[in-house]
Amino acid sequence: MIPCHTLKDLRAQHGDYTALKLDLEGMEGDVIKGDYAYIRDRHPILWIECNEARDSLHLLSVLKSLNYNPVYIAFAAFRRDNYLGNPDLRYPFAHEAALFAAPQDVLEAIDWTHELFSEAIVRPVATALDLRKALYDTPRWGRREWEGLSQSELVARLTRALGHQKFETFLV
Repeated sequence: MIPCHTLKDLRAQHGDYTALKLDLEGMEGDVIKGDYAYIRDRHPILWIECNEARDSLHLLSVLKSLNYNPVYIAFAAFRRDNYLGNPDLRYPFAHEAALFAAPQDVLEAIDWTHELFSEAIVRPVATALDLRKALYDTPRWGRREWEGLSQSELVARLTRALGHQKFETFLV
């Protein structure tokens, strides 16, 4: 059996934290509640996985209750300029997503127009509706044959897919 520890327990054992990254498959909001008073009072920087699940809406409400103004950030899961230089982009359109929460002065000091964010989806999320829209607009998968298409070509392919049209039977 693997022992479980709360953030409060870990902080008591290892000391205070100023930044925290959480990727806990939907349990992030509950984990934050395990050290709620510390996070509320100290406002550490938080980077928290955000998946397409109702748990993410719960997470947003927890962050708002802690007086954070989180930013939704989605970024390519596979990048051309990856560390190993691997040209195989298994899922060329797939994105990972997170909620970034930090003190307001930290958020204001970030240059959101920096090239680091040029291909990312970056949106402030004040409400559950904002987060739902951000998640809905984030690509999670895509077909390899779509890679390299222009925006117009991609829209055409997606429109045809929605209409269940296939090239093999188109105008035949």
